[in-house]
Parts: sequence; structure tokens; C-alpha cells
Amino acid sequence: MTRYKFFLAGLILFFITSISFTQTTKSLQKSITEHFLMDETNNFQILEETEDSIVIYNQDYEISIIGKLVDKSLYDSSEEYLVTMFEKLSAVYEECEYDWNNRKCAFGTFEMTMDTLYSGLALAVPTADNKHYLLFLGYAPYSENSFSQSIIMSCLNSICLKSDEYYTPGPVTSFAFPLENSKEITITIDDDEIKSTINEIDEEAAEFLIEMEYTILRLQKYASDDERIAAWQRYYRIIYRDNYGRIKNILGDVINYYYPLAGKPDRQNEIVFAQKILSWVQNFQYDRGKTQTESDFVSLSAAFCGRGNDCDSRSMMVCAFMQYLNIDSVLLISQEFSHALAGIDIMAPGQMFMFDEKNYLLGETTAKITWGTIVKDHADQSKWFPVYLY
Repeated sequence: MTRYKFFLAGLILFFITSISFTQTTKSLQKSITEHFLMDETNNFQILEETEDSIVIYNQDYEISIIGKLVDKSLYDSSEEYLVTMFEKLSAVYEECEYDWNNRKCAFGTFEMTMDTLYSGLALAVPTADNKHYLLFLGYAPYSENSFSQSIIMSCLNSICLKSDEYYTPGPVTSFAFPLENSKEITITIDDDEIKSTINEIDEEAAEFLIEMEYTILRLQKYASDDERIAAWQRYYRIIYRDNYGRIKNILGDVINYYYPLAGKPDRQNEIVFAQKILSWVQNFQYDRGKTQTESDFVSLSAAFCGRGNDCDSRSMMVCAFMQYLNIDSVLLISQEFSHALAGIDIMAPGQMFMFDEKNYLLGETTAKITWGTIVKDHADQSKWFPVYLY
């Protein structure tokens, strides 16, 4: 980053700084970092971090994101805080108040002129303790508008206010796709019909997020294979975070029907249930994206509703069931084989891979075989990398 660009980010941070805190503590700095999932930010680097602010920057696309924490008593609402910041920057903007996880938040788009024309997205949210407002302001040169805005949107969507809200849709997708009515769906396993519900907007919202993240994954620059793998891991984690909250009640309905001992499962019941789920997803309709620019990942919401899907969607669904039962699992991805497997921490005969000193029994979701059975050519662990979803 040039010295001038660093100065520009600092100047904007100065503009949006409000009344100084009378009691500035490290806890405020920690609050910003914890709310903004820094491992989910597309190769950004921290340029500046104070007790009440943070500046991160992506040099490849000249994207700056500023996070600012203020005392809630200074403003009547998230919307007022956001509008005040826009006016301080003399920005041309549009903004709207909305609900996210039972909090009044505000989202906006803006353009401002400094050395050149910049465009960006902004989000203001109350903190989990309801004592502060958090502002996140992301911007890039207007010439980089299309792709840069997708990256900024992805970063803002990774914000999480509380650990127990992690597996819920992020603030941007919640703004773009507010909840609608619930609809009933029927899950059929072994000729048994299980009734459950899903929100009418879930499939559309999840697909939007998947395609946005896939565009970033496909077009972003990577300096090494390690960076590329890290990007794929992020891609699946972001999707899982959004999807799990949308289908959690379906997981519960299926498990309560087939696994009445879910509260205190024993090891024998775990493998029996895991095999039932594996056998079920192996019967799903197979489908892949038709072009290189289209993700072949089908959301878990859509898979439950009967849409065709591929190995990574199925393997992620298996992991979701295991998470619901507090059984450790991992999504395994091979770029060389263009394939995905599920791994579970259950001792049983069969093929296992060890990651982080844990043995994971392997599950193939596209062939009608049991846990621990995979194609011989796929048994080289060096060709696989793990994605820890939770």
C-alpha cells in the first residue's frame, strides 16, 4: 500500500471519529476484532488498530474497510449513526434500517470523492452487550466497483455479534433477503415421511450467497497453493455458517424421528445413525453446475427440498447432522479428484485419514457403500485437505 493510500484511510477514519471515549480500554479493541471475523476477510491485512477502531486493507483490489466502535448513548439508532457518518464524509448515499437477529441495524451504499471517486457499502449494528454501535465502512476506487463490491459485501456479511449467533445468516444476506413465511416440506427416508418446515426465502438467499462467494473464489488472485486452499476452506465455511441456521430445525426433526437417544447417544447408536444418513444422501439426485462461472454447490436448503446436488453438498449435509449430535466431523476436499468426502470421529472398521491428531472415518456420498469404504485411487491423504466447519 502506498503511503498516500494509508494516509487516505487514516483521514477517513478521522472524519468518522465521534466524541472521544472517556474510558477507552483494550476491551473495546477486543470487541471490534471479535465481532469482525478476521479469518474470513479475503487476504486483508490490519493497517491500524486502536482501542475503538480498526483499518484493514486488500492491496490487490485497493479495498479499505474501517471498523469503528462508539458509545450507544451518542446516537438514537444504528440508522442515525450511519447517516451521521455518511454526512461527515460528504457522501452520496442510500440507507435503510432493518432487523437482523432481533436488532435494529442499518445498511447503506455510498459514493465519495477524495483523490478519486470511491464507492462502497456500510453497516451499523448495535453490539451484543447493547452498549455500543459498530460501524463498518468498506470502499474501493469506483473503477474497481463490481468485483471489489462483492468482496466488501462478503466481508461485511462475516460479521457476528455473538458466538451463539454464528450459525445464522450474516447481516448483508439478512438485509437483502428478509425472512418470509415458513413452508412445510416432507423429508422421505426409507419410505418414512418426516414433516418439517423451511422459510420461503431460504433457497434463494442461500443461492445468492453461494454464487457471490464462488465469484470471489474464482476471480481472486492467489500467490500460492496454500492461499488457494485457504480460500476454498473459507468458501465452504461461509456457506456452512449461512446454511446451518436455515436447516437446523430440519436436522432436529429428522434426528428426533430416527434417533430418540440424541440427548445421550452411545457410540453404537452414533455409527448406526451415521450410516442411515450416509445411505440416504447417497440416493440424492446428482447435479453439477453447467459452466465454469456457476458454482456446482447446491445449498442444504435446496437439497432438502429435492434439488439435485453434488458430493460437496451431500458431504456438508452429513457434517451438519453430525454437528447437531455433537459428533466431531470434517469436510474433506480434493482439488485433484474434484471430489468431496465426509469424515467422522467414530471408531469403526474402514479407511481413515488423520488430521490434527484425530482419525476420521471416511464417508463416500455418491456411491452406495458404507462408512470407511472409498475408491482405492482416492486413498492418498496428501491429495485431500480438511475444512473444519464448526
